[in-house]
Amino acid sequence: KFELVDYFGNPCVLIGITDITDLKQVEEELLKYATTDMLTGVLNRRVGMELLERQLSKPEEFVLCFMDINHLKHVNDQIGHKAGDELIITVCGVIKAKMDSNDILFRLGGDEFVVIFHHKTVEEVEQIWCIIQEKLESINYAPKMPYPISVSHGLYHYRPENPVTVEEMMEMADKEMYKEK
Repeated sequence: KFELVDYFGNPCVLIGITDITDLKQVEEELLKYATTDMLTGVLNRRVGMELLERQLSKPEEFVLCFMDINHLKHVNDQIGHKAGDELIITVCGVIKAKMDSNDILFRLGGDEFVVIFHHKTVEEVEQIWCIIQEKLESINYAPKMPYPISVSHGLYHYRPENPVTVEEMMEMADKEMYKEK
């Protein structure tokens, strides 16, 4: 802060300094809580859906991948919610490891996730999906694995010349996912 003051008849500038480091750290933490799914560390539904809406306004093609972790309810009911959380975290880690930095992963809710793949064809995304499935299969063969990990997916190839709403796109990808399930 700056303030012009009279100091014994002389005009002076009074300068006040405030350290806002703690305030900025709190702001960063609040932003993280507002945008991130705390279990997985990926973007949350609100932010992911906002980014998807923005993506539709761009003149770019992209591939949306809708995913569902199979048998999560069974794991939660039979082994416990801690094991269910570990299942979700494991799947997210495998998916994140196979994504490019410009792709977007977010948790839609529960056992459902969405990836927006940029600058890739459907065939390239299917190749990435095969690599993800292979990694999940290798985890299934690990000792002490009390449940099998499996994930179903459905793709939707968005083209700006064929506009659809986010809801329509998600519904079509969801239907494709159920064909695999």
